Amino acid sequence: MHTHYIKTDNFITLFPGNDTNIDTSYVIPKSSYYFNLLTEEVLDQIGEFDTAARFKRKIHELETEEESKFIKAIVRQMESVKLSGLPLFNFWNELVENVYSQKDRMSLLTKAVKGELVITWDGKIVLNSRASYLPREGYTTPEIMNQPYQPNTTFSDLSKPAIAGSITWAANHCPDAGNIYEVLVQVKDLVIPLKDSERYELTSFTYLDNLKVYGYGVNNVQVTTNNSSYGPLVIRKPQDKQAMFVYLQTLVPGTNSINQPHQVPVKQTGC
Repeated sequence: MHTHYIKTDNFITLFPGNDTNIDTSYVIPKSSYYFNLLTEEVLDQIGEFDTAARFKRKIHELETEEESKFIKAIVRQMESVKLSGLPLFNFWNELVENVYSQKDRMSLLTKAVKGELVITWDGKIVLNSRASYLPREGYTTPEIMNQPYQPNTTFSDLSKPAIAGSITWAANHCPDAGNIYEVLVQVKDLVIPLKDSERYELTSFTYLDNLKVYGYGVNNVQVTTNNSSYGPLVIRKPQDKQAMFVYLQTLVPGTNSINQPHQVPVKQTGC
């Protein structure tokens, strides 16, 4: 059953698809990041809504008692403030399916919970890097590796792993001065076991954004990001239509604060 909606010049009002429970609505104003993305075609495909509490069924059987206690405690914290647990659940499922080392699973999960690792609504990871750390498939020379940013392009089967990390890591490690690239990475494309606590090796990545670095020659620069903070997590706004569907299906009445892109200070050295 499709979601019910009303779209006017200034608001989109969404109703869950269940006809017996359409008294709860979700309002997205024109000022929202999503307003222009939600065409009638997209709205018709969203499907029925759900609530944060019901997403528990998406969690795989937890592998160890330590992991079980950890994630269930975080879920309780999120539910206590009416936050959707879906991003964390999806990320956890990706870890269980693709990371066989408990140590590495816990390391990645802990970083996400602390906000040190940016995740997406559908369980992927957002990292940052520079051109020289993102080798193109089949190419090894610096001239080719430093090609301009190519939006939404995916590179895989790399001649050697790409390297990326947090936005602070990217700002502090640069054979290239200037822009920082935001990349989308699936958990299955991480090189496991993890070799470093600050950076990650990847076998495939997709360009998300080309972040402009301001304030050359100073210690602190401003980097414009497109991340939203939800409780203990830092979650990238839905980067494609499918992720947007997942996001909209998790809205909770009274807590739907959609943040706009903001600037984060980072230190740039060695450039």
